[in-house]
Order: sequence, then C-alpha cells, then structure tokens
Amino acid sequence: MKKRISILLNIFISVFVPYAWLKMMLSAGGLLSSSGWGAIKYFTVQSNLFMGATSLLALVIMLTGKSVPRWAARLKYIATVAVALTFTAVVAFLGHVYGYKMMFSGANLWLHLFIPVAAIVDYAFFFDAPRLKLSDTFLAFIPEISYGALYLINLLINGRGEWPNTNDWYGFLNWGSYIGLAISAGMFLTTWGIAAGLRALNGRTSRSPGGA
Repeated sequence: MKKRISILLNIFISVFVPYAWLKMMLSAGGLLSSSGWGAIKYFTVQSNLFMGATSLLALVIMLTGKSVPRWAARLKYIATVAVALTFTAVVAFLGHVYGYKMMFSGANLWLHLFIPVAAIVDYAFFFDAPRLKLSDTFLAFIPEISYGALYLINLLINGRGEWPNTNDWYGFLNWGSYIGLAISAGMFLTTWGIAAGLRALNGRTSRSPGGA
C-alpha cells in the first residue's frame, strides 16, 4: 500500500511540476512571478523542476519493481529538502511580507504549496529508500549554496537595480545587508533542520536498509 501511494504521489509531482512551470511561463507575470523563460530565475521554479525530475526517476525505478538505489534516493532527498525550504520560506516569511493570497495564487499555488507538500509527505511517510547517514543531510545545502552564490554574484556585478527590474527579486536586501545576511543564515539553519527531520521520518518508515 505504501509503495502504491508513493507511486501516485510521484505521478502527481511528475505531471504537475511541468504544468505549473508552463503556467507561470505563459502568465502575465507579477510579484515573485515572471513570464517566459525569466521564470527560471526563481529558486522556487528551479527546486520544483529538480523535484519533478527526481520524482520521475524514482517513479520509473519503482514501476520496474526494483529497489531505489542510494544515489537516486539522495537526489530525491535533496530535491525534497529544497522544495520544503520553499514552502517554509513562503509560510514563515514571504507570505507575511507579500501576502498569502499572492503567494498561493496561479502557478505559485502549485509551486509553493501543492507540490512541496506532496513531496514532503511522500518522502517522510511513503517513499521506501535506503536509510541515509547523518552526513547526507549536508548534501541538502548544495542547491541553496549554488543558488545563493549565483544570486550574490549577480547583485555584485549588476547591482540591485529598481523594481520591477531589480536583481534582488526576493527582496532580501529591503532592510539592509545585515538583515539580508541574517535571513540567509536563518534559511541555512532551516535547511538543515528540514534535512534532519526528513531523514529521521523516512528512516522510521522505510524498510530498505541500504543499497548502491
């Protein structure tokens, strides 16, 4: 039963990630949204696309009747932490700043809520994966560090700019660089907390002791 639910959740994610991305690309744009290929600049979009790809990979493996190998489980784990961070950031910070109606409207309803929640529920309770080590939690920082480095480099080279053409599209520097650094530090701590929590929950429910 658990495997069937996991398969259904991964089908859901694999189908609705590209749907939500296309919906955003074809939209008129707006706050924390962008039309056309400009939508790819958001961590939300990138993390969801990564989630969709890893879910599709896991789905193919499960449908063949094989056990999910450790390398594939790690990829899905990293992607799940990334979209869980997106969900947490919206609920705890961006929703307060920009309004939950805006954060959960249009394509953002899927990218900020439906897909992250489906991914979290799947990995925490239904996805039968090899048990990961505590050291694997640090792999979850890879997307955030990579994105943050490119975000910062863009700001240093091109400047912050003015809305709607700002390079600080998440508005982390609206209250100054020190607050921006504090927000970043908080997100890193949140990432590790999410990573540790998901690892623990999956370890309680998974039956797979290991794998290549």
